[in-house]
Amino acid sequence: METYTREQLSRMREALHEIADNSKNILQRAEQSILYISSCLSELRTFIGKYKFQDEAEEILFFKEVKPQYLELLYYYRELFQLESAKPLGTDDLIISYYERSLAPINSFFARNHSLYIYYKAGRTDRDKEFFIRNSSIMLTEMAGADIDPVFSTAASNVIAGVLGFERLCEYISATIKKVHLGEPTGTTVNDVALQWTDSKAGLIELLYGLHEKGCFDNGKSDLKQVVQLFEIACKVDLGNYSRTFQEIRIRKKNKTAFLDNVKEMFEQRMEKADGF
Repeated sequence: METYTREQLSRMREALHEIADNSKNILQRAEQSILYISSCLSELRTFIGKYKFQDEAEEILFFKEVKPQYLELLYYYRELFQLESAKPLGTDDLIISYYERSLAPINSFFARNHSLYIYYKAGRTDRDKEFFIRNSSIMLTEMAGADIDPVFSTAASNVIAGVLGFERLCEYISATIKKVHLGEPTGTTVNDVALQWTDSKAGLIELLYGLHEKGCFDNGKSDLKQVVQLFEIACKVDLGNYSRTFQEIRIRKKNKTAFLDNVKEMFEQRMEKADGF
């Protein structure tokens, strides 16, 4: 089970990166991502329907850690599509007010599921058999449109995915509001006016780590995750597991700052040309 799900998750994430790279705007990206994730979940449902878990520990692992990784993204893109498709045209204040109001139902969901949220975030395991074993009698608040197939769901797996998906959506909303405050044109989504990053993703990650370390944002008080989210939106790129990419950069045998060095070289050439004129 672990090998199958790990490989499928890897393929799905790669495909979602390609969708992000090739989408013209945020709505197109969300819609195509929803369709692709849904097809992956359909394949996973078929696999689990035929698979017999080795023991309760493996069943808990699947419904607590594996399936929520699929549903988190599905819920995120569903909510993102609804959010952006209903966004009004108007002034910056109107748009900011719209995004701020959209946080209300998210906060309500978190409030209804606060105990489970704390349980999951604290890494507790004492009630795993109640929450992540099928046919449990525990009843929890479900996500709208959640999968309630008794063979493919447990009391908490869908809710955990909803929590993770809403966390991701909150980060998007926060970053988008900041972009509007920074002068993003009104009446459009961020992705409609952003530039497409066409160089290597590793290069952008190298640059962002450098800018963050230098304290270029919010007087050095910004969180790296916020910086990455901001540039993902502004540059229409999904940087995926950027911390892992950073580790790969760190252990390079050759030049660890190849991208930054190349940028510096190009800038110096630009100044030399200007001096020549």
